[in-house]
Amino acid sequence: KVFDLTIDLDLGKSTAKTVTLQVGDLPIVLDVAGHKLYDRTASSINGHTKLRVLRDWGQFEVFANDGQVVHTQAHPFASSNASISLSGDGAIGIASADFHQLGRAWGGEAAKSSVIVDDTAEWDRAVYYASGEG
Repeated sequence: KVFDLTIDLDLGKSTAKTVTLQVGDLPIVLDVAGHKLYDRTASSINGHTKLRVLRDWGQFEVFANDGQVVHTQAHPFASSNASISLSGDGAIGIASADFHQLGRAWGGEAAKSSVIVDDTAEWDRAVYYASGEG
């Protein structure tokens, strides 16, 4: 459910004009014919387009051609759907694919909620007192 996926599409061996990478309930659509990903230009390089997707529990990032296009977005992935699929409206040439399941970055138990605590007022007061002005 948390992963790093890179797919190198060989467009010389592809007839698909649109390629969809389905990540759970999220479609990531590459317009091969129009050279677009998320309405931004994603031109092929030497006949290839490389897509990299980083998926976390509530966030995903998509990179085309090592940063030619970068898209980051929060997305509430369904915990029951960890599927990944690739489809198109024609043949898809894949030069390579690399998948890595990711573990937790921090040790210990995962948070039980996603509550954001705004403690800036307390921090500002602590800095004020530490400076000797309080």
